[in-house]
Amino acid sequence: GLADLKLDLSVPLTDTARTSVRGSVTLGGNDVRVRPGTPLLAGARGRIDFTQRGFTIAGANARVLGGDASFEGGLQADGTLRFTGQGVATAEALRRAGDLGPLSAFATPLRGQAAYRMTVGIVQGWPELSVTTDLVGIDSDWPAPFNKAAATPLPTRWQTALVPASLKPGEKVQDTLRLDIGNLLQLRLARELSGPAARITGGGIGVLEAAPSPPSGVQVRAALGVVDADAWLRAWQRLPALAGEGAPWPPMQVLLRADQLVAAERRLNQVAVDLQHETVGGDSS
Repeated sequence: GLADLKLDLSVPLTDTARTSVRGSVTLGGNDVRVRPGTPLLAGARGRIDFTQRGFTIAGANARVLGGDASFEGGLQADGTLRFTGQGVATAEALRRAGDLGPLSAFATPLRGQAAYRMTVGIVQGWPELSVTTDLVGIDSDWPAPFNKAAATPLPTRWQTALVPASLKPGEKVQDTLRLDIGNLLQLRLARELSGPAARITGGGIGVLEAAPSPPSGVQVRAALGVVDADAWLRAWQRLPALAGEGAPWPPMQVLLRADQLVAAERRLNQVAVDLQHETVGGDSS
């Protein structure tokens, strides 16, 4: 879109190495995406001040994930880009945001909107993202224990962080993905980013207990009261695909302990289940 540019260029004729640049760009409703994998800033308005050393954004606003958001940031002394913002996101916009990967799929049974705070960083061209929210205003139709009324707070954090050693020349870029949903869920996954799609390489997921740290693959541990397997199957069947071709998960183990399991209208007490898959997202066995 269109933008208003103001530029002051100073070039000393006797010492061009001391050339300086100062200016500003006023966004008048432009659509901006900092990098693939970061949310679209739709209709962005604000001013970008820049020099030959870097740039800053202050007091900007845009439509992000279905709601209004304000943001600021710029180029840091270490050469990274950092932006902070806050706003309101809607469940419908989350479902449509394909660039957010599995987060979009998991928003399928959600309704409503909630306030959030977000930090976006770009390190050597690779994104880092942190989002926190209390989910007040979001109604969840996920089966227990992940169902909730809109008025119920549920502190949630979604965070990705690059592995510094993987940014060295010749290394495959990696990050860690962390999701905390109250005391209900802990997710810790390691990912490789260098391919056409992020690839899960290992990690752990804990439901009503701490996320495990298996020596290899992905392990899921859940300690539950009553589990309605029929309800979970219906919810899972409504989800869009969580992993596309070329992005399979590593071998996975699921360890489930439940006081009662409801399956095919039958009730089983004191259930212990150990499921193992060689791959997830590709052929399984």
